[in-house]
Amino acid sequence: MLLAALPLNTSIAFAQGAGGATSPATAIEIERMVSIASINMCILSKSKVPFLTAMQANMVPMVSYIKEVNGSKISGVKNGQALTPEEVANGLAMQLLPVVGVRCGKDLPQDYKKEVTKAEKLLKSQSGS
Repeated sequence: MLLAALPLNTSIAFAQGAGGATSPATAIEIERMVSIASINMCILSKSKVPFLTAMQANMVPMVSYIKEVNGSKISGVKNGQALTPEEVANGLAMQLLPVVGVRCGKDLPQDYKKEVTKAEKLLKSQSGS
């Protein structure tokens, strides 16, 4: 998948683990996280932070939060079963990148545009459009 090589060390951010969290993350929670992360991506891209570093800076906290607060569960995904960190990260990335493309627009550096375009093409192919 798109971010398979993205190293995620979620244990650093929340060493306690899921700790009994059972309520899956809702679509609204995911939307809020993605919105905040997209703003960060725009700022980081303007500061010439490489794409992979910017993605890591945004994905690790989001994945860690979903692990800690929601037990790695997202409402409507995988019948409410806990997801792996990679599944959470890949799903979030597919939500985040198109928003980055819209929010940051023509100001995006080429390496960011390339990844946004890849994600948009993948999403389009999965939707059958």
